[in-house]
Amino acid sequence: MAIRLGMFHGRLALLVGAFAFGLMPILAQLVNLSVVRHDELLDAARERLVRFEWTPTTRGRILDRKGRVLAEDRASSAVAIDFAVLSGRWVQEEARRRARDRHADRWRDLDDPTREKLVARYAEVLREHVDRMYTDLTFLLGVPRSELTERAAEIVQRVNERHEHLVSRRLGLSIVAGQPITTGVRANAGEPIREQTMPHIVVRNVADATAFTISQRGRETVALDLPGGALLVERFPGVSIDESSDRHYPMETMRVALDRSSLPSSIASESEQTIEVRGVATNVLGWMRLIALGEDYERREMLREDDPAFAERVASTGGRDRGMYFPDDPAGLLGVERAMEHQLRGLRGLRTTRLDSHEETVEPPEPGRDIVLTIDIDLQAKIRAIMDPAFGLARVQEWHGQTREMMPEGTPLNGAAVVLDARSGEILAMVSTPSFTRAEYAEDPGAILDDAINAPLRNRVTQAAYPPGSVAKALVLIDAIERGVFSLGERIACNGHLYENKPDRLRCWIFKSYTTTHTIDLGHDLDGAEGLMTSCNVFFFTLGRRLGSNRIQEMYRRFGVESAWDLGLGFESPGMLGHSARGATAGVQTGDAIQMGIGQGPVAWTPLHAADALATIARAGVHVAPHVVRGQRGEAREPITIRPAARKMVLDGLRRVIEDPRDGTANHLTFADGHREPIFDLPKRITVWGKTGTATAPPLFEDEPGPDGELNGRRDDHERILRSGDHSWFVVLVGEGEPRYAIAVLMEYAGSGARVSGPICNQIARALVEEGYLPSDPG
Repeated sequence: MAIRLGMFHGRLALLVGAFAFGLMPILAQLVNLSVVRHDELLDAARERLVRFEWTPTTRGRILDRKGRVLAEDRASSAVAIDFAVLSGRWVQEEARRRARDRHADRWRDLDDPTREKLVARYAEVLREHVDRMYTDLTFLLGVPRSELTERAAEIVQRVNERHEHLVSRRLGLSIVAGQPITTGVRANAGEPIREQTMPHIVVRNVADATAFTISQRGRETVALDLPGGALLVERFPGVSIDESSDRHYPMETMRVALDRSSLPSSIASESEQTIEVRGVATNVLGWMRLIALGEDYERREMLREDDPAFAERVASTGGRDRGMYFPDDPAGLLGVERAMEHQLRGLRGLRTTRLDSHEETVEPPEPGRDIVLTIDIDLQAKIRAIMDPAFGLARVQEWHGQTREMMPEGTPLNGAAVVLDARSGEILAMVSTPSFTRAEYAEDPGAILDDAINAPLRNRVTQAAYPPGSVAKALVLIDAIERGVFSLGERIACNGHLYENKPDRLRCWIFKSYTTTHTIDLGHDLDGAEGLMTSCNVFFFTLGRRLGSNRIQEMYRRFGVESAWDLGLGFESPGMLGHSARGATAGVQTGDAIQMGIGQGPVAWTPLHAADALATIARAGVHVAPHVVRGQRGEAREPITIRPAARKMVLDGLRRVIEDPRDGTANHLTFADGHREPIFDLPKRITVWGKTGTATAPPLFEDEPGPDGELNGRRDDHERILRSGDHSWFVVLVGEGEPRYAIAVLMEYAGSGARVSGPICNQIARALVEEGYLPSDPG
C-alpha cells in the first residue's frame, strides 16, 4: 500500500511539474503584458476608447528691434506619400489582396507556389504602376526623378531605423524582466510604429495650381493590363496633399543704396551705388532642417524633465506634449531658429472624444511665441553692403600698402563687424562676410561647407578667435594702472627695442619701419595716453613684463577672454588664453607676457570680445552682458576697478589715435602720391575714440593630397598656404560727448588696421548717423 501511495505521489508531482512547465509560456506572456508592456498596453486600451484629433499650429515669428518680420510661417502645400507605398509594402499587400479577390472561387484549392506566382505577377504590374506614378509626379512638380527617389529612400531608412531601435528596446525590457524571447514576444516587439502607418512629405513648397492638379488626378482610376481582365487602381496610390506651412525669411535679400562721396578719393564718386545684399542675417537667424531628428526629440524631452514650468505649459489636459514632434515636422537647425526652438514652436490644438460617452473636450492651438531681436535689420543690411567687395572697401586697394604685396589688387577680403550699444549691451548689428542664402545652401551645400578660404558658414563675430593685436593695449594700460605697476604720472622711454643690447628683437613698429623711436619723434618719453596714441610697442612690452604671466592672463580673463555670452545663436568661441591657445602642456612664460602686452602671443578673442571690452572701459569697468535676443541675457562679469583718472587717460589716448594729425595712428590715409585724407568724416558733434590693430596671424593652410592621394592632416610639403599676413583690426567708441556705441571691425589677412578697417569703421559710424542712432550736424 505504501509503495502504491509513493508511486501515486510521484506521478502526481510529475503531472504537476509538467503542468507548471506548460504554464511557463503563459506566465511569461502574463509578465510581458502586465509588467514589461503594462504602460504601453494601458495607453493603447485607453486610446481605443478615446479619439484624438490634433489641430495645426504655427511657429512664432522672429522680429527685429523695430518689429520688422525677419522669419515667419507662410501657408504652403506639400506632397506626401504613404509609407507603405514608399517602402514597397503596399505593392506586396495590394498584390496579394487583389490576387486573392480575383481568384476567390479557387484560392483555397491553389497550392502555395501557385499562389505566390499569381501574387508576383500582380506585384510586377503594381510596381510598374508606382514607378510611372513617380515619373508623373516629377513632371508635375518639376523636380528630378533622382531627388524624389532619394527623398523616399531617406524616409524609409530613417523610419526603419527608429523602428529597429524601438524593437531592440522592447526586447531589452523583456530580457530585464526575465522573460524568454519567444516567437510571440518577438512578434509583439516588432509591431509597427506610427511613422510606418502614415504619409510622409516628399516635396515641400508646391504651387497651389500644381497641388490641385495632383489632388484631382490622384483620385482618378486607371486600368492596368493583366491576364483575365484589367485591374482598376488609383492613378497616384497613397499620394496626398498636405496643407502645411513653410518658413519664410522676407528680409533675406535686400537692396541697399550707399553714398560713395565719403569714400577714399581714389574710389569715391558723387553717385549712389545700389547693392543687392544676399543673406543679410543668415548667420544670426539660422534656418530650419526639414525633418526633426532624434537629437531634437531628446532636447525637448530633456527640457520637459528639467523645466517643470515648461512641461506644464506644453501639456494637454491628458498630459500629452502638444508641441511634440510628428513625422515630417521641421526643427530649428542653426542660429536663433535652433537656440529658441522651444519658444518658437507652437502648441497644437487637441480635440478629445470619448467613444463610450461621446464626451468631447477641445483645447485650442497656441501659436509659437514671437522672438524679438536687438538687431536693426536696416542697419545690418547697410553694414553688410559696406563690407561687400562691390563697394570697394573690402577689396585690396592701392592705399592698403603691404597688403598689395601679399594679394593682387582687387582681391576680395573677408571679415566681421559688430555694433554694440555700450549702455544697454544690445547688439544692433553683427555681420560676417561672405554670407549666403538658404536657397544657395540647399542647392549646393558643398560650396558652403567646403570653402576653406571664405568659410561662409562661420559667424566670424562670435565663432572665430583672432589675436587681438594692438587693440589690447587699452586694456593693458588700464590693468597696469590699477595693479600699481604703472603710475598716472609716469613716462616710459621708447628706445626702438625692449632690450638695450638686442636691437633685432622685440622692436617697436616705428623703429622697424623708420629706424627711429617715439621718444625721438615726440621729443620726450611717453605717458600713458601717448603710448596709446602712437601704439608704441616698447611701452606695452614694458607693461606686459611688469604685469607678468599670471597677472596679464587674469587681465584678459577679467575682460572676457575664455568666456562666452549665451547669446542664443549656437556655438560661441570663448577665445583662447595661455595653454588653451597653444596646446595643453604649454605654460605662459615671461616672454609670452611681454608679447601679450601688445595683443600677441598665446591669446585670441572674437570681434564681440573686442567691442565688449571697450564698452566696459566706457562704462568705467561695469560689465553689461551683450545680448541679441530681447529678454535673454547672460550673466554680467564682475566689475573691473577703473579709477576716473585712469579712464580719462585711456579715453584721451584713444581719442588722440583718431584726432592727432601728426602722431595719431588712425588719423589719415596716405596714398602713393603722398597726399593724405582723414579716415573719419563724421558730424562735428560726434567724438570717436579708437584703437587699431595689425595682428600677426597664423597662415591659413589647405591640406593637399600627398603622393598616395591621402590627406595627412600635417603641415608639411603637402599643404598649400591659402592666406598669410596680418589681420586688420579697428575698434572704436562713438558718441556725442560720451561713448555710446562700440564698433569692432576685423578683416582677415588684410594688413593694416587703419588703412583697411578704418574706412569701413567710418562708413559704419556714418550708417549709425543715417539710421538715427547718432546725431547729424544741424541744418
